[in-house]
Amino acid sequence: MFSRTVRVMLVLTVAAGSTVLIAAPASSIKTDKVINVDNARAQWKPKHAYVSRGKDGKAKVVWKNPSFAQDHDVKSINAGKTWYLRRKMLKPNNGNKAEKVFKKGGNYHFVCTIHSAKIGGEWTGMTGIVHVRK
Repeated sequence: MFSRTVRVMLVLTVAAGSTVLIAAPASSIKTDKVINVDNARAQWKPKHAYVSRGKDGKAKVVWKNPSFAQDHDVKSINAGKTWYLRRKMLKPNNGNKAEKVFKKGGNYHFVCTIHSAKIGGEWTGMTGIVHVRK
């Protein structure tokens, strides 16, 4: 039914305590929003990404690094909503991407740990939020 890779990803996702389950290979789910690195300002573009779940109840978000200069990463910071996006390096010139399929509405916070810092319990710097509408 599913390839071995998809089954392993599903098991790892469940084991990590995620509230998001991938029910199909990511390539079969259309991308609802792309979040890029704005290297000149060291921030996400857009910083607030608004997506609506489709008829299938899912919203797919992709993070990319189109710059030619610096590495960035993206990681969930679990502020306001429990979710999991393992830290992933985003290589320059769209060398790779990170993606997440959301199945529940809410606000999902993420950060580039290379260009951010946690001060007084709050993240500052290159942070962003995915707003998933119900």
